Amino acid sequence: MDHPDKGGLGGGVYKKRVATSLGKRSGARTIVAYHREGKVFFFEGWEKNTVSMRGKEIPDDVLAAFKIASTVFKNKSDADLETDLKNKELVEVING
Repeated sequence: MDHPDKGGLGGGVYKKRVATSLGKRSGARTIVAYHREGKVFFFEGWEKNTVSMRGKEIPDDVLAAFKIASTVFKNKSDADLETDLKNKELVEVING
């Protein structure tokens, strides 16, 4: 993922733009957390044009929940993550 340090929302949570063929304003956004040797945890995604221009793109209570989830994942051991994968509580996506 390009520029993992950009788009920081605090608490290890980042909002990243996902390129689409429709340009920046019509592109998609995703919420991710970066932890552990380049592992990225994807929390949510949406198309930018589905969000009202009058409201917040990410409500404060939702952002707070993402930050809590980020902390939870940061504190999990590799064994815990393997268990989560085995129990299908997480889905691993491999790029390449």
